[in-house]
Amino acid sequence: MTRSLPALLFLFVIGLLSPVQQVVAGDEPIAIVVHPGVPVQSLSAAELRSIYKRDTQFWSNGDPIRPFALPPESDVRQAFDLAVLGMDPPTATKYWIDQRVRGGAPPPRGVPNASLLARVITSLTGAIAYLPQSSVPQGARIVAVIRGGTVTRAMASAPFMADGRLTFSSSVRMRVAAVEGP
Repeated sequence: MTRSLPALLFLFVIGLLSPVQQVVAGDEPIAIVVHPGVPVQSLSAAELRSIYKRDTQFWSNGDPIRPFALPPESDVRQAFDLAVLGMDPPTATKYWIDQRVRGGAPPPRGVPNASLLARVITSLTGAIAYLPQSSVPQGARIVAVIRGGTVTRAMASAPFMADGRLTFSSSVRMRVAAVEGP
């Protein structure tokens, strides 16, 4: 932990010096990613909610869960909060103020932009974050994806196709193919 803190501080300073990139969620899927050492292959919407509301604070191996979040004004953050927490921005703000007043767990750590968050996720043991799928760094493991406001677990056995896209069950792929066409 003592070696990862200076690395995190360095990445944070670099992120502050980098131009802030506003990422628009639009139609791009949001990938929920974890540090490669985290002992999970996939997470459900309920598990993500428990992690991001800070009800669950340790991974199964005893390591602390370190959730990270984009700024509240980020479209990706707002889409994540709505899909996972069921909260719009004012409700999420009120929730965390209430937690602070009641002495509850602190909110996930904020990171100013997706490029810095991509670096943090592969550098800090126990880290979990969400990013536009196109921003997922090499080495991070995708454990769930948000598409159209719906959270889908990654498949534990074979999470990626050859082109790097997340693998879903064949029935989901067939339904997507029927909607999208050949």
